[in-house]
Amino acid sequence: MGKILGGIKAYLTDWKNLLTHTLVGVMILAIAVYAPVSPTSGWVLLDALWVSTL
Repeated sequence: MGKILGGIKAYLTDWKNLLTHTLVGVMILAIAVYAPVSPTSGWVLLDALWVSTL
């Protein structure tokens, strides 16, 4: 059990891991602000796929 907790602690305190996750998160937020997606666009695609299977 101690080995598992030690591994989790090492993973969560690794600066490269934190930096990578921070940069990816900032990029996702920047894309979401710059190019927002309409909430219904996915449903339109699903409806088109459903109709095409009939």
